[in-house]
Amino acid sequence: MKRILTLEHFPAIGAPTSVGMVYLGPFFYYFMAPWLFLFNFSPLGPAFGVAVFSIVFGFLAFLLISKHFHKLTAIFFLFFLSFSASNISLSRFSWNPNLLPIFTFFTLFTFYQLLVVKPTKQKRTQVVFYSLAFGAFFSFSFQLHYLAVLLLPTCLLFFIYQAYRTKLYQPLFFRLLLAILSFVFFSVPLFIFDLRHQFLNLNNLLKMFSEGSAGSTNGYFSRLTETLIGFWQHTWQINLNSFFAIGLFIVLIVVLFRFGQKSKNLFYWLNFSNLLFFILGFSLLQSGRFAHYYTLIYYGFFLNLGFFFSYRYQSCRICKIIVPGLLLIYFVLNLNNFKVIFTKGGHQINHAQKISRLISSQVSQTPYQLASIPVTHTNEQYRYFLELFGKKPLEQNSQEKAKQLFIICFQQKCDVLNDPQWPIAVFESKKVVKIWKLENIKVYKLIHQQKL
Repeated sequence: MKRILTLEHFPAIGAPTSVGMVYLGPFFYYFMAPWLFLFNFSPLGPAFGVAVFSIVFGFLAFLLISKHFHKLTAIFFLFFLSFSASNISLSRFSWNPNLLPIFTFFTLFTFYQLLVVKPTKQKRTQVVFYSLAFGAFFSFSFQLHYLAVLLLPTCLLFFIYQAYRTKLYQPLFFRLLLAILSFVFFSVPLFIFDLRHQFLNLNNLLKMFSEGSAGSTNGYFSRLTETLIGFWQHTWQINLNSFFAIGLFIVLIVVLFRFGQKSKNLFYWLNFSNLLFFILGFSLLQSGRFAHYYTLIYYGFFLNLGFFFSYRYQSCRICKIIVPGLLLIYFVLNLNNFKVIFTKGGHQINHAQKISRLISSQVSQTPYQLASIPVTHTNEQYRYFLELFGKKPLEQNSQEKAKQLFIICFQQKCDVLNDPQWPIAVFESKKVVKIWKLENIKVYKLIHQQKL
């Protein structure tokens, strides 16, 4: 983000995924870079950006639900969203999956509008807008996390259904064509990257599935069970065993299906379908069942649940007691996981700045290199501030010979002269000239020994 703002580098790819070294698109970097500028290059900037977007777009979703459903549905939706421990956590720091709940919701909403706007001359502008917006939001969602591909089954199913029901084949296919063109346009950086690198991304993606690194090594039912346990854990913050997780989900689907028929709202069914396809599709993959993997369904699930609670609250006398009781239980269960309230901060920015200022003040010769022991501990936070201070070190895998080497040790004892990692191993005839202890870590300064 910093190099985008200083016009040094315009990336065509984003972060790599956790499996298969498949790169995401760069949308997140460009979208959040202005917040880094607003906060004078402090890492807090993008974190505030994510928080602001989560609040603003969450309220916008509330307004849209108020318009297309009953206002009470929107109020219940906003309650679930506002007190969701998972969503609160995801809205507090800058990471590409954290915006996916927002973009998934608006992907489905613009798709819904694409399907239902009537093909009249007066609404031609709306047709074009929602078609292009759907393609853009789908591209952005896809670039935030490749799990967004699980939106496809829902979109294909309802596109075919709507085309068959309305017989508006030509208008709908024209809208689909506009959406595809919009998707391609906003995904161009990824396509350019693949063309320039012998289709590296596509080949790694195919390899990932063909060799089974993304597929499950356990039985499908076992992974489905894990997915459902994770679903209840991250939405209602309850830990259920396999039997109750499956049973309760079956009850949920039956209830949402039954009461969804009273809505007859296509957007409700889009979110219902997305919930089902996500659970079934995600269960095909082998990975942890972490909160950020469920970002495709948070908004939609809360909408469906909000509609059910709204309907029962208005149509059943005893439900006027039961519904508030369930909302209170939901609040209490999530309250126990409000890490923002009960967890002390780590002051990571202050720590990184202190270490970086120390190293910056000791750089007397350039180019110089920076390494950390063990290698599993990242030193990117120090590199970032050193670059801001005008003392940028060599890249980790640089072939250029460094004149000085600084090693950040996170262990009690570090063999800084014989560690095999690349930046240390290629620094020849080295000797330690100084050691500092700061913030519970050690910083070593090494130079080349002069040959006799």
